[in-house]
Amino acid sequence: MDDKTNQDPTLAYAAESGRPNTRPSLRVLFEGGRGVVDRPLHYIDQAVLPIGRAVGDDGLRLDDTRASRQHATVHTAFGGNQIELVDTSSNGTFLEGARIRRITLRDNSIIQVGNSFLLFRFEPDMRNDATIDSLVGDAPSMRQLRRAIVTVAPTDATVLISGESGTGKELVARALHDASGRNGSFIAVNCSAIPESLAESQLFGHVAGAFTGASGSQKGYFEAAHRGTLFLDELGELSASLQPKLLRVLEEHVVTPLGSSQAHPVDVRVIAATNVNLGGAMQARRFRGDLYARIAEITLSTPPLRERREDILPLLVRGLGGKAPPLSPKLAGALLLYSWPFNVRELLKLAKHMQIYSAGEQQLELSLVADRLVEMANPSAPPPDVPDPSAPGEGSPDQRESSDYPSGPREPVPSRDELIEIIKTHKGNISKVSRALNRSRRQIYRYLEMYEIDIGHYR
Repeated sequence: MDDKTNQDPTLAYAAESGRPNTRPSLRVLFEGGRGVVDRPLHYIDQAVLPIGRAVGDDGLRLDDTRASRQHATVHTAFGGNQIELVDTSSNGTFLEGARIRRITLRDNSIIQVGNSFLLFRFEPDMRNDATIDSLVGDAPSMRQLRRAIVTVAPTDATVLISGESGTGKELVARALHDASGRNGSFIAVNCSAIPESLAESQLFGHVAGAFTGASGSQKGYFEAAHRGTLFLDELGELSASLQPKLLRVLEEHVVTPLGSSQAHPVDVRVIAATNVNLGGAMQARRFRGDLYARIAEITLSTPPLRERREDILPLLVRGLGGKAPPLSPKLAGALLLYSWPFNVRELLKLAKHMQIYSAGEQQLELSLVADRLVEMANPSAPPPDVPDPSAPGEGSPDQRESSDYPSGPREPVPSRDELIEIIKTHKGNISKVSRALNRSRRQIYRYLEMYEIDIGHYR
């Protein structure tokens, strides 16, 4: 059973071409002459959209001396379901860090033109939003998450929040509580940090003499959260012995302290979070299906940072503070192309590092953080998004070349023979090949697709 099957439909947005109610768009994230910018979306409504530093009013003009007068063009075909990027420059146009000549664009793709970086999106037509100060970002997934929060918050439904580490699940839980109208406390509990021997007492309370050292009665987290919200983080780590007891509290709205036979009524809104696949845990009989069904009346998802690239630079600038020097183009490109395995938490730590080590600098350079942007395998991330070999304009070696804007200090793009030799050396182990080339696993899979290499032959 997939733990996303109950996902609130308001959180699903059209992220691929051909989906209804979307419009292709470009957003300038970093402009060569101005740095990090906040320019409005440029919708691609015409058949051909020119991009460059001297294009007319019908194009996307960039303040960037490194861009050609007309650097690239975007072509719309098949009723807007296919958007192609064509290089018309002398110094190259790059997609996802690789030089291209002509290629079909995909949602959430980074385009480099001169010293400028643009984001291509199939943008949902509806841009309705809700204001939640703690959840910033203009990515479609963030706008829809905020809308879902204000819709769900006033209800008494239990909510399960899923998402990778560092994506702000507790912020979502607090926002749900703040907008709920409940006048009790918000109590956050990390299920993985409670010793199993003390978990029942801490959740449900105990009476005097319930166990050695229990000299008096004590309320548990549920009673402490009466008329408020109890946030159970890392729910998947809850012990099997406690799961039926939690289910009883959710169904009957009463708690029985350890050592007592008397139940106490509680009015608690429960919100849970997990970064593991509870569907897999249920199949392995580590998590009860009836508890999942009860606690996942509404499911929300916190998007990973790699899926909300329009938010990366604004979040970094916010973390750096108002007096930080500007970013260099190479640093901006590296940040946009990095996969952020630990999401916003990692970005904010990087901003702190840059604050400390950039004193007196006129510009923030890639060298300042290059060693921290080496990509690594992320066990909580989904499998690599291997490009579809049938997609027009993608997959052939003559269409993609190396970029001078890597997402960290990496080796040049290997030839087919060089890649095969490295694969042989490491017996087809993708993680080891990734480390040998200082590239992400996702990029290794792109190389395999590009060169039509079957990794299974070398294992």
